[in-house]
Formats: sequence, structure tokens, C-alpha cells
Amino acid sequence: MIHAHIVRDGTLYSAVTNPEHLPPEAVWIDLCDPGREEEERLEQVLGLNLPTHEDMVEIEETSRVSKTKDALFMTVVAVCRSDSHDPTTVPITFVLTPKRLVTVRYDTPQSFKIFKSQCDRQQVQVESATDVLVAMWNTMVDRLADIIERIGADLDVLSREIFRYSNGRPGQRPGKRRRPRRPLEAVLSDVGHSQDVVFRIRESLQSLDRVFAFARANLRSDAAAIGLEALERDLRSLHEYTVDLINKVQFMLDATVGLIGIQQNAIIKIISIVSVVLTPPTLVASIYGMNFQHMPELGWTLGYPYALGLMAATGILPYLFFKWRGWL
Repeated sequence: MIHAHIVRDGTLYSAVTNPEHLPPEAVWIDLCDPGREEEERLEQVLGLNLPTHEDMVEIEETSRVSKTKDALFMTVVAVCRSDSHDPTTVPITFVLTPKRLVTVRYDTPQSFKIFKSQCDRQQVQVESATDVLVAMWNTMVDRLADIIERIGADLDVLSREIFRYSNGRPGQRPGKRRRPRRPLEAVLSDVGHSQDVVFRIRESLQSLDRVFAFARANLRSDAAAIGLEALERDLRSLHEYTVDLINKVQFMLDATVGLIGIQQNAIIKIISIVSVVLTPPTLVASIYGMNFQHMPELGWTLGYPYALGLMAATGILPYLFFKWRGWL
């Protein structure tokens, strides 16, 4: 699908178009999941060789940024579906010429939806294709900042949940109904999801770093230089925050796994104590279950209650000892 946009009175507008009849004044042409025939027709109209999806997923620097005659080819990675439990990244190629900006993508990240919505509301004030590019990158950086803020808030909630030392909140009055805790395995799944999103964010930030440096070295516009400088400052602050999030996620993963180990050790401890408590009564029952002819208690009237009491005593005494030692 191809969308063309034009600038009128300093405002970016959407225009109805098709590959064979592009508006000559089109400043931004957006290709979303194009077919090969569609790409070839557009290449003939624009006189450019557009990258394929296979070209866009290459990770070499020469595949991500390049210059051909007067066109700059720049591929960045955008975070997609960050709110779901299956976050992904999608490559987006920006082809900047003196008159037009062409974007090639095979998915629609939220940042593009936001930017197109701003265009529909006539909120994007630009004069040239370079201005459109900087405005779009600004939206992408803002979207990454929003995702980082959300992940930070989610991690704060998970941190309190992990280190809550009782079923209820500390200081809760006795007798008040306590909110049940989730299994630590479920908490571990949420922490792992946050780690996955942070990794995607870091990948996107690194790709933007590379592209911004390349664009700043090749663009001669003073306005673009000022905009790119501001974006690079924002990226540096996001990098610092992302490093903190990575360290926090790693600490929470270690803490959750440690707590799961503590829970398992507590279960094994209970099983061990139960087996120790039941061993002496079992020994007594085994002794009096023997079929020897000469056992004094067999002919004793109180032999049966005596054996039961002895088994109860040998079971209770180890329990009281463990309680006294603080092992229970």
C-alpha cells in the first residue's frame, strides 16, 4: 500500500495516490508492506532502487546506512507490539532525496500511527522532506520514551510484589482480609517480558544512534542539524535510563529465582522434618509388630495403650525440639 503526503501552507497533508500517478508535489511517500511489482513501478517513477525486506533486515552498517548519488538510505529498527507478550522490532528504511522522503516498512509500529494521526489533525508543521524526516524521528524517540516510562512503572510494581514479605501489606491490621499473592512463576514471566521489551528498546536506540550520526554528517540544513542535536541529547538520556532498567531487570530476575529456590527449600525442609518426626513412632510400631514369643508387653493388659503412648511421645518430642531450636 502506498500513501503520499504533500505540504500545503507549511502543514503536512495526506493525498490519495497510486504508484503510477504520484502527485508531483508529494514530499513524503510511505510504502507499507509493498509487493515486488508495486516496488518496481514506484522505482521507475522515482528513479530509485528501493531496498527489499531481505536488504532491510541485514545488520551490517553498510546495509543500514548508505549514500547513492543524492539519496540517503537509512534503516532504523522500531519497537512494535510492546504492550503484548510477544514484542517485536520492525526495520524501517528512510530514503531521503532533495525533494522527497520515501519510507519502506512491512509493519506499522505505534510511532507511525501517532505521526499519521497528527497529519490527519494537521498538527505537523514542515517545509521540506528533511523536516518531515526529523519530525518523524522525533515521534519515534517520543514513543520509545513512553515505552521506557511504562516499563519502569511496571518494574516498580513487580519489585514491590517480589519483595513483599507476607501475603498482605506490611503493617496490615490482624484479621483484615489479605490480598493473595501471585505465584512467583507468574511474576517471573512478567519480569522476563519486561526484559524482552527493554532489549528491543536498546536495539532500536542503537539503530537510531547510528542513523542520526550518519544523517548529521550528510545533511547541510541548519534546521535539521539543530533538530538532530536535540534528538541525540534525548537518545543519550534514554540510553542511561535503559542501562538502569537492564540492571534492575537482572536484579529482579535473580531475586525471583532466589525466592523460588527458598520456597522449594522450605518445602523440602517440611518434608524432612515430617519424615524425622514420623521415624521414631515407626520404629516403635516395628518393634511391637515383631512375632517373638517372649515379649513382656504382649501379655500386659496396658501394653496396647503403652505402645500408642510411646509412639505419640517419640513423635511429639522431636517436633518440640525442632520448635525450640527455631527450625520450624
